[in-house]
Amino acid sequence: MRSVALGMVLLLGCQSSAPEVKKDAVAEAPRLLVAMERGPCFGACPVYRVEVFTDGLVRFEGKRFVKATELVEGKLSAAQVKAISDRLAAVDFKWADYTHADATDNPTVVLTHETRTLKHYQGDHSAPETLTKLEDDLDALIGTAKWVKGDMAGAADR
Repeated sequence: MRSVALGMVLLLGCQSSAPEVKKDAVAEAPRLLVAMERGPCFGACPVYRVEVFTDGLVRFEGKRFVKATELVEGKLSAAQVKAISDRLAAVDFKWADYTHADATDNPTVVLTHETRTLKHYQGDHSAPETLTKLEDDLDALIGTAKWVKGDMAGAADR
């Protein structure tokens, strides 16, 4: 009888006491929704990189002509993340790079969304206005103005 009881204790002791995790219950890790980098120009253009993740985390790293010249983080609401996602979905993000220098000393904007990275030299006059509008809309939706020196709408030399 003792050997049967001992066997039961050993058998039950070998079972895992950790709860079973269902695959459906595992939350999806946040991923990069969009990144935008504004490069330098001949003048006082704001130079920075901003990243937005699907969980609302925002990372802003200012370099020149901005208020925040270090890495700062913020948090967007679910509604703000949806607005950014909707704005990106509203455009065909299959543009070519626009890197021709029709005008010199302008900044370059680099956008990354999903698996696509797009370079837009703002002195390339063949770039569609919808691309520049998207860049400006993303700044507004993300709220980069709080980290950028001055009002982005008034930065005519970007």
